[in-house]
Amino acid sequence: MKIGGILGTIGGFIALIFGAFGYSSFATLGDIASSVGNEAGAQEMSLYQVASILFPFAGLAGGASCFVKPRESGLALFGGPKESAFLMAFSSVGMLWAFGFNAFSIVPAILLGLGALLVFNDLPDNQVAHPQRQNSMTTAAQEKTIKFDEHGVARHRGTVIQRSGDKYSVKNKMFESLEEATTFIERDAAAALKQISSRNTNEL
Repeated sequence: MKIGGILGTIGGFIALIFGAFGYSSFATLGDIASSVGNEAGAQEMSLYQVASILFPFAGLAGGASCFVKPRESGLALFGGPKESAFLMAFSSVGMLWAFGFNAFSIVPAILLGLGALLVFNDLPDNQVAHPQRQNSMTTAAQEKTIKFDEHGVARHRGTVIQRSGDKYSVKNKMFESLEEATTFIERDAAAALKQISSRNTNEL
Protein backbone atom coordinates (compact mmCIF):
# COMPACT_ATOMS: atom_id res chain seq x y z
CA MET A 1 0.00 0.00 0.00
CA LYS A 2 2.84 2.37 0.81
CA ILE A 3 4.41 1.84 -2.63
CA GLY A 4 1.08 2.78 -4.20
CA GLY A 5 0.97 5.87 -1.99
CA ILE A 6 4.51 6.86 -3.05
CA LEU A 7 3.67 6.48 -6.74
CA GLY A 8 0.45 8.43 -6.26
CA THR A 9 2.21 11.24 -4.38
CA ILE A 10 4.92 11.56 -7.04
CA GLY A 11 2.31 11.46 -9.80
CA GLY A 12 0.25 14.06 -7.95
CA PHE A 13 3.23 16.43 -7.66
CA ILE A 14 4.04 16.08 -11.37
CA ALA A 15 0.37 16.56 -12.23
CA LEU A 16 0.23 19.67 -10.02
CA ILE A 17 3.20 21.23 -11.85
CA PHE A 18 1.68 20.36 -15.20
CA GLY A 19 -1.71 21.60 -14.00
CA ALA A 20 -0.27 24.99 -13.02
CA PHE A 21 0.99 25.52 -16.57
CA GLY A 22 -2.30 24.21 -17.94
CA TYR A 23 -4.24 26.63 -15.75
CA SER A 24 -2.31 29.60 -17.18
CA SER A 25 -2.68 28.32 -20.74
CA PHE A 26 -6.42 27.76 -20.43
CA ALA A 27 -6.82 31.19 -18.83
CA THR A 28 -5.06 32.81 -21.80
CA LEU A 29 -7.16 30.84 -24.29
CA GLY A 30 -10.29 31.81 -22.39
CA ASP A 31 -9.38 35.49 -22.57
CA ILE A 32 -8.78 35.19 -26.30
CA ALA A 33 -12.10 33.41 -26.82
CA SER A 34 -13.90 36.02 -24.76
CA SER A 35 -12.28 38.89 -26.67
CA VAL A 36 -13.56 37.57 -30.00
CA GLY A 37 -17.04 37.00 -28.59
CA ASN A 38 -16.84 33.22 -28.29
CA GLU A 39 -18.53 32.87 -24.90
CA ALA A 40 -19.00 29.12 -25.25
CA GLY A 41 -15.28 28.71 -25.82
CA ALA A 42 -14.50 30.95 -22.84
CA GLN A 43 -16.74 28.87 -20.56
CA GLU A 44 -15.12 25.67 -21.82
CA MET A 45 -11.67 27.05 -21.02
CA SER A 46 -12.90 27.96 -17.53
CA LEU A 47 -13.97 24.34 -17.06
CA TYR A 48 -10.53 23.14 -18.11
CA GLN A 49 -8.97 25.63 -15.68
CA VAL A 50 -10.86 24.04 -12.79
CA ALA A 51 -9.96 20.56 -14.04
CA SER A 52 -6.26 21.41 -14.27
CA ILE A 53 -6.24 22.13 -10.53
CA LEU A 54 -8.89 19.69 -9.27
CA PHE A 55 -7.44 16.47 -10.73
CA PRO A 56 -3.82 17.03 -9.61
CA PHE A 57 -4.94 17.90 -6.07
CA ALA A 58 -7.17 14.82 -5.98
CA GLY A 59 -4.24 12.60 -6.97
CA LEU A 60 -1.91 14.25 -4.47
CA ALA A 61 -4.48 13.90 -1.68
CA GLY A 62 -5.07 10.25 -2.56
CA GLY A 63 -1.37 9.40 -2.53
CA ALA A 64 -0.64 11.29 0.68
CA SER A 65 -3.63 9.82 2.53
CA CYS A 66 -2.17 6.31 2.13
CA PHE A 67 0.23 7.27 4.93
CA VAL A 68 -2.48 8.58 7.27
CA LYS A 69 -3.75 6.17 9.93
CA PRO A 70 -7.55 5.92 10.09
CA ARG A 71 -8.98 7.68 13.15
CA GLU A 72 -11.18 5.89 15.65
CA SER A 73 -13.37 8.94 16.17
CA GLY A 74 -13.62 12.62 15.37
CA LEU A 75 -13.19 14.36 12.04
CA ALA A 76 -11.16 12.45 9.44
CA LEU A 77 -10.15 14.08 6.15
CA PHE A 78 -9.77 10.74 4.39
CA GLY A 79 -11.82 7.63 4.94
CA GLY A 80 -9.22 4.93 4.26
CA PRO A 81 -7.18 3.13 1.59
CA LYS A 82 -10.21 2.47 -0.61
CA GLU A 83 -10.99 6.19 -0.81
CA SER A 84 -7.29 6.96 -1.43
CA ALA A 85 -7.20 4.55 -4.37
CA PHE A 86 -10.40 6.06 -5.76
CA LEU A 87 -8.95 9.58 -5.62
CA MET A 88 -5.82 8.48 -7.49
CA ALA A 89 -7.84 6.64 -10.14
CA PHE A 90 -10.15 9.65 -10.49
CA SER A 91 -7.14 11.93 -10.91
CA SER A 92 -5.51 9.64 -13.49
CA VAL A 93 -8.60 9.47 -15.69
CA GLY A 94 -9.30 13.18 -15.22
CA MET A 95 -5.79 14.18 -16.28
CA LEU A 96 -6.15 12.25 -19.53
CA TRP A 97 -9.60 13.75 -20.11
CA ALA A 98 -8.47 17.32 -19.48
CA PHE A 99 -5.11 17.25 -21.29
CA GLY A 100 -5.42 14.28 -23.64
CA PHE A 101 -2.74 11.68 -24.36
CA ASN A 102 0.60 13.46 -24.65
CA ALA A 103 4.14 13.24 -23.33
CA PHE A 104 3.30 15.42 -20.32
CA SER A 105 -0.03 14.04 -19.13
CA ILE A 106 0.77 10.36 -19.64
CA VAL A 107 3.54 10.31 -16.98
CA PRO A 108 1.45 11.48 -13.98
CA ALA A 109 -1.56 9.53 -15.28
CA ILE A 110 0.43 6.27 -15.35
CA LEU A 111 1.93 6.90 -11.90
CA LEU A 112 -1.46 7.70 -10.39
CA GLY A 113 -3.10 4.75 -12.13
CA LEU A 114 -0.42 2.32 -10.93
CA GLY A 115 -0.64 3.76 -7.42
CA ALA A 116 -4.42 3.24 -7.36
CA LEU A 117 -4.05 -0.31 -8.71
CA LEU A 118 -1.46 -1.23 -6.07
CA VAL A 119 -3.57 0.18 -3.24
CA PHE A 120 -6.69 -1.63 -4.51
CA ASN A 121 -4.69 -4.84 -4.80
CA ASP A 122 -3.38 -4.47 -1.25
CA LEU A 123 -6.74 -3.79 0.39
CA PRO A 124 -7.20 -6.10 3.41
CA ASP A 125 -10.36 -8.05 4.11
CA ASN A 126 -13.06 -6.28 6.08
CA GLN A 127 -12.37 -8.59 9.02
CA VAL A 128 -8.81 -7.36 9.43
CA ALA A 129 -8.99 -3.93 7.79
CA HIS A 130 -8.90 -2.04 11.09
CA PRO A 131 -7.69 -4.38 13.87
CA GLN A 132 -7.32 -1.52 16.32
CA ARG A 133 -10.93 -0.51 15.76
CA GLN A 134 -12.10 -4.10 16.18
CA ASN A 135 -10.05 -4.46 19.37
CA SER A 136 -11.54 -1.29 20.80
CA MET A 137 -15.08 -2.44 20.01
CA THR A 138 -14.44 -5.87 21.56
CA THR A 139 -12.80 -4.29 24.61
CA ALA A 140 -15.74 -1.93 25.12
CA ALA A 141 -18.17 -4.85 24.98
CA GLN A 142 -16.11 -6.92 27.41
CA GLU A 143 -15.69 -4.07 29.89
CA LYS A 144 -19.46 -4.07 30.32
CA THR A 145 -19.21 -7.56 31.81
CA ILE A 146 -15.78 -7.26 33.47
CA LYS A 147 -16.02 -4.45 36.00
CA PHE A 148 -12.87 -2.48 36.85
CA ASP A 149 -12.66 -0.63 40.13
CA GLU A 150 -11.35 2.89 40.64
CA HIS A 151 -7.78 1.55 40.64
CA GLY A 152 -8.23 -0.14 37.26
CA VAL A 153 -8.29 -3.65 38.76
CA ALA A 154 -10.70 -6.44 37.83
CA ARG A 155 -10.88 -10.22 38.10
CA HIS A 156 -11.62 -12.77 35.41
CA ARG A 157 -11.85 -16.42 36.44
CA GLY A 158 -10.13 -15.51 39.68
CA THR A 159 -7.14 -13.88 37.96
CA VAL A 160 -6.33 -10.19 38.43
CA ILE A 161 -6.35 -7.89 35.40
CA GLN A 162 -4.66 -4.51 35.82
CA ARG A 163 -5.69 -1.79 33.39
CA SER A 164 -3.05 0.83 32.53
CA GLY A 165 -4.24 3.34 29.95
CA ASP A 166 -5.29 1.34 26.90
CA LYS A 167 -3.21 -1.73 27.87
CA TYR A 168 -3.94 -4.64 30.21
CA SER A 169 -1.55 -6.55 32.45
CA VAL A 170 -2.01 -10.16 33.60
CA LYS A 171 0.69 -11.92 35.63
CA ASN A 172 3.30 -9.34 34.58
CA LYS A 173 2.41 -9.79 30.91
CA MET A 174 1.16 -6.80 28.92
CA PHE A 175 -1.63 -7.07 26.35
CA GLU A 176 -2.95 -4.58 23.79
CA SER A 177 -6.62 -5.39 24.38
CA LEU A 178 -8.88 -6.83 27.06
CA GLU A 179 -9.77 -9.66 24.70
CA GLU A 180 -6.13 -10.76 24.53
CA ALA A 181 -5.86 -10.60 28.32
CA THR A 182 -8.98 -12.69 28.93
CA THR A 183 -7.92 -15.18 26.25
CA PHE A 184 -4.59 -15.60 28.02
CA ILE A 185 -6.37 -16.19 31.35
CA GLU A 186 -8.71 -18.78 29.84
CA ARG A 187 -5.86 -20.63 28.16
CA ASP A 188 -3.86 -20.55 31.38
CA ALA A 189 -6.85 -21.88 33.33
CA ALA A 190 -7.44 -24.62 30.74
CA ALA A 191 -3.77 -25.65 30.91
CA ALA A 192 -3.90 -25.76 34.72
CA LEU A 193 -7.09 -27.84 34.63
CA LYS A 194 -5.52 -30.23 32.15
CA GLN A 195 -2.48 -30.59 34.37
CA ILE A 196 -4.62 -31.36 37.43
CA SER A 197 -6.66 -33.88 35.46
CA SER A 198 -3.52 -35.58 34.23
CA ARG A 199 -2.10 -35.73 37.77
CA ASN A 200 -5.30 -37.30 39.14
CA THR A 201 -5.25 -39.89 36.37
CA ASN A 202 -1.65 -40.82 37.19
CA GLU A 203 -2.50 -41.20 40.89
CA LEU A 204 -5.30 -43.60 40.05
